[in-house]
Amino acid sequence: MTSPRRIHPNRYKGNPHGDRSRRHSSFDNNHAGLSLGSRDVIVAGQWVVLGRIGEGSFGEIFEVRDINTHRHYAIKRERRKENGGSQLKHENVMYDVLAGGDGIPQCHWYGHFDGFTCIVMDLLGPSLGQLAQSVSCMELDIATDLVSQMVSIVEHIHSRGVILRDVKPENFVFGAHLPPLYNDNDGVKPTCKQVFQDYWCTNDPKLYAIDFGLTCYWRDPHTGVAYSDTKKHIRDKTGTARYASIQVHRGNLPSRRDDLESIGYILLDLVLGGRLPWAGVHAKNSKAGWDKVWRVKVDTPLSELCAGLPQAVVDFIAYTRSLRFMDQPDYDRLRGFLHAAAAGPDHYNQPDQIVTSPPPLSNETDDDHYELFAMDDMKHHLPTVPETPKKVGWNTHKRLDMTDWTND
Repeated sequence: MTSPRRIHPNRYKGNPHGDRSRRHSSFDNNHAGLSLGSRDVIVAGQWVVLGRIGEGSFGEIFEVRDINTHRHYAIKRERRKENGGSQLKHENVMYDVLAGGDGIPQCHWYGHFDGFTCIVMDLLGPSLGQLAQSVSCMELDIATDLVSQMVSIVEHIHSRGVILRDVKPENFVFGAHLPPLYNDNDGVKPTCKQVFQDYWCTNDPKLYAIDFGLTCYWRDPHTGVAYSDTKKHIRDKTGTARYASIQVHRGNLPSRRDDLESIGYILLDLVLGGRLPWAGVHAKNSKAGWDKVWRVKVDTPLSELCAGLPQAVVDFIAYTRSLRFMDQPDYDRLRGFLHAAAAGPDHYNQPDQIVTSPPPLSNETDDDHYELFAMDDMKHHLPTVPETPKKVGWNTHKRLDMTDWTND
């Protein structure tokens, strides 16, 4: 186990499976029949590189085939740094810490190859974010089932003393390897239920959490003692503004409550079809974007934010906002809210009023504590056709760009 890891603002942003809107399904396997040849790249004498399937700010991800079992995996790589720092090294540690939990992918190898730090992991399917963009609507019962899985996965992560700090749909992926989700049937998208019936033949798809690059410990991994709130204002925001908790917007140290509040915003995003009130915010840079999104979150009453949705959805978000820094979340209660939302008002016994008031807005205007990224978060809610990436080889390097208001 490494030494205790606390909050480090300047961590990377990235999806370990790359940008899922641009990844190839393993069914798009033009490389599947490759035989070993002089031009094949074989990592660590075991994995044949088939082609690049995604990228992130950390580096790139490739699909590989085990030469012994012929099974397909994903390999992530980042160029080795002179100072020895490695995002993937930290992620490898996190896979060891979280191993064995439901919804946690398996890490198969970590090491160095061809001037890169590499990690081999399970090859998984499309992300929840990709699914949301590929359907015309997501029914409430499906959304609550998927979010309930997310709560359980995050509960396991928290039980190992870790918080995610960047909870978003792109960081939860399905286990099945599927054809591309989007079918252009005269521009008409299917419903989520139609996708499940047509492609998965099941109404119970399983989610996995990925991207542990921004994770940190909420308690000392050696003693098990929870870290206390330092009350220190954090000016470098971590995560994705769209789903960040109010406390993170305020600059407070993140804890378990913040992961769960982010899940609440994901639930709203799914059932509202991406039409969150702050989805239309425009800003010239990352700091201004974070500040504007924060103000909309604070100024929008929960009753208005959840208009037309069951009271249990309101109570889910209200509960996460009511938690204090050191509080142990009641994960069963959260799953109960989700079950009640899907079951309907006749099956919901509303709890005593959950009192929560957003913290006051700060007048903080310092710009030099924010890293600026080129992004357009607002495009996330618009109907788009996932871009088909150009397959390139191991030795082709591409300049990376950012795609969200995500600080690292």
